Amino acid sequence: FKFEQNINGKIENGNCTIQYPKKIYCKYQKKNKILVSNGKSLVIKTKVSFYRYPLNKTPLNLILDKNFLIKKIVNLKEKKLDKKYINFEILENDSEINIFISKLQDKTRMRLVIEKLTELGVNSITIGQTENSQKMNININKINNWIVGAIEQSGIAFAPEVIIENKLDFNKFNHSFDISGANVTTNSGYKNFAIGPEGGWSQKELDSFRHISKLSNFTLRSDTAALVAVSLMM
Repeated sequence: FKFEQNINGKIENGNCTIQYPKKIYCKYQKKNKILVSNGKSLVIKTKVSFYRYPLNKTPLNLILDKNFLIKKIVNLKEKKLDKKYINFEILENDSEINIFISKLQDKTRMRLVIEKLTELGVNSITIGQTENSQKMNININKINNWIVGAIEQSGIAFAPEVIIENKLDFNKFNHSFDISGANVTTNSGYKNFAIGPEGGWSQKELDSFRHISKLSNFTLRSDTAALVAVSLMM
């Protein structure tokens, strides 16, 4: 079949052949790029790079499982797109994570946390202002380029949605982390969470969260806290 891959506006086209269970070969029209799975490993190869990953660490492990897909689709509600496509949304193991992060002035650290959150497979990344956030301009095109680069290197099949907000929505992100919080396992089911700024949460902000967990006995930098939190909440 022919495919069109759209990752935050970057479109690539090509052809794929699937052989169940869990084997696929995709050839992209440009860049001499291929994606192939032998059922155990996933390889992404271009003219200048070669990446290999365990298939069971990527979403393709489920996408290429025909019996899993049939079982899920039977019980899902379809959504039609552009009168041409049928879309199904599958959430497995209730693992969808939506994270809010505050702005970081250091662009190198900002890029690192965006790339690593992408590789960890979060569903969405909301970037916004808090009372103690650092001042910086958000370049959405640059962020999308960071995400595309992370996807190409990690082999993950999906891009997180990037949302820019002027303020934190405490109804959506009702869970956060602070050294004063409860053990993180107590609140592991609340997967829409916010990471505080470098200056920490104000008392007013802390009082607005419904759930507060502790990641460590020490104060972590914002980018470190984001990656630790996602890893523990997966």
